[in-house]
Amino acid sequence: MSNLIVFKNRDFGEVRTIKKNEEVRFILNDVCAILEIANARDTKSRLDKGDVGTTNVIDSLGRTQKMTVINEYALKK
Repeated sequence: MSNLIVFKNRDFGEVRTIKKNEEVRFILNDVCAILEIANARDTKSRLDKGDVGTTNVIDSLGRTQKMTVINEYALKK
């Protein structure tokens, strides 16, 4: 499980990140929301598999949730 770090910006809102294997990863759903992309699942299928992963995070109710994460290279493509 990883610790989430939330970045807030008045222009684009919030994006949650984690550090995985010393690399910053972005929560795909948050990135899609910021970019106004309705279907994160379709977006995931178009990305290189090496740029996409999953991680377990603990939600606000203490439950473990699996989230899709992407690295910064996925954002540049």
